[in-house]
Amino acid sequence: MFGKNKAEPSKSSDKKDKAKKQKVKKQHKSPIQYLREVWFELKKVTWPTKKELISYTLAVLTFVAITVVVVYLFDLGLSELFTLIAQ
Repeated sequence: MFGKNKAEPSKSSDKKDKAKKQKVKKQHKSPIQYLREVWFELKKVTWPTKKELISYTLAVLTFVAITVVVVYLFDLGLSELFTLIAQ
């Protein structure tokens, strides 16, 4: 009754699905091949200069220090506020 509207997978699509699964399995590579590809990709990276590296490091450390101070002051303020409320 509803067979005309119902989409049933054909045998050819089953074969295509199996072929895709086999291709996926073939994509697995040995650890040696993986490491070679990683090394090849690392050669393409544009690494920062020493000056840039120092600059970026100082920027990160400054941001972290500012964040530590803000969190400390916030914690100190809330601590004092709760102490006043508790009295």
